[in-house]
Amino acid sequence: MSALLAGTAGVLILALYYVPFLLNPAFRATLDYRVGERIGSAPPYNNLGDLFLRGAVYNSAYLMALLAGLSLVSMIAVFWRGYGRRWGLLLSGVALFASGMLVLNGGVWTLSGRDMTVVPVGLLLLLACCAPRLDTERRAVWVWFATTFLAYIFFTDQPRTHVHVFFAPWALIVGDVLVTMWLAVSKPLSNTAKAWSAAAGVTVMAVVLGAYVYQLYVRHDVEVLRTWPAHAPTGFWNPGEIENVDGRFGFPFTNGWKVIGALYAQHEISGDYETNQRYMWIPDWYTRGQYRCGSTAEWYFAVNSLEPWMEDQTQIAARLVEQGFSPWGVVTVNGDDRMTIYRNAQGGPADEVRRFALEDFAPAFDAAATSSLPLAYPVIQERPQHRLDVIFGDEIKLKATI
Repeated sequence: MSALLAGTAGVLILALYYVPFLLNPAFRATLDYRVGERIGSAPPYNNLGDLFLRGAVYNSAYLMALLAGLSLVSMIAVFWRGYGRRWGLLLSGVALFASGMLVLNGGVWTLSGRDMTVVPVGLLLLLACCAPRLDTERRAVWVWFATTFLAYIFFTDQPRTHVHVFFAPWALIVGDVLVTMWLAVSKPLSNTAKAWSAAAGVTVMAVVLGAYVYQLYVRHDVEVLRTWPAHAPTGFWNPGEIENVDGRFGFPFTNGWKVIGALYAQHEISGDYETNQRYMWIPDWYTRGQYRCGSTAEWYFAVNSLEPWMEDQTQIAARLVEQGFSPWGVVTVNGDDRMTIYRNAQGGPADEVRRFALEDFAPAFDAAATSSLPLAYPVIQERPQHRLDVIFGDEIKLKATI
């Protein structure tokens, strides 16, 4: 009865969101994107290799190996707790054998030429979730992890960074086994020895794993990800295919937008602009709220980018010239060309393409930039008092949707 009540409550809570969403016209576009581009049409897949490579980019190969090893230890602990000594020993042996085979075969288990890695992995996770003597709290975390892990690794064609949805239960599983190991090891130690041991362990972990995070995300003298062959994090082994990982998000790199803000403030440039920077908040901040509109743009700021959704400035150069723009300036960062400034060429091309070094303009921008910039995005529209649908002939219909 308690399970039925809990399940009913869960369904009702989900229905509060999903019923209106399913009835919304936007659901069709979401369905096409999720099924067509993400899930695909021929499961099961195998994204274990991509998970390791992507994790090696974001967190280092060392952390991914540590997470995998501790997850195996945690699964073995679940087998011993949930199935007793005899069955626990047998299932632990199976888990060790399957893990070893996956490591040796690069995370692949084939059957008649088809990748069926989902079978052994799924069975092991099912046995962990169904362990008869496992406490409710651990079972809940393992069910959470297993369902999301299987869905994104084996039944989603292109999960990419969406794999992070199972990192929360994964962290709980790893944390649980670390606590268990610590309690077993530290039991005979005095309180002082426990404190020193814990401090030493945390320090080693922070230094080893934090060194990677610092080099990739914190240091600003060189953009590691952009210049990976020359500046890959020192002291860390990296898989050879790491540069081929696509869909990379959140890494720091500089395109020289501060130059644009400074040029607007100095009235060197003025008027509407357009850019290949997809999201609005980045150019809105650096231009200090200048108006972005492609149809009235006098300027076009073409940036380089590592983001997967953006065309590089070299890819759009010819198209901009066809649209009536011509190069007016180039923004450099540490001597490298990062942005091309195009101007509407109605008055003819510039006599000379000027060059603007970020280091010469950044101080002026930093001094003028404050947090008082009004919010321009997202725009919250008021509901119209009188709805009016406008029809142009038989070809165009403007329909109010709010």
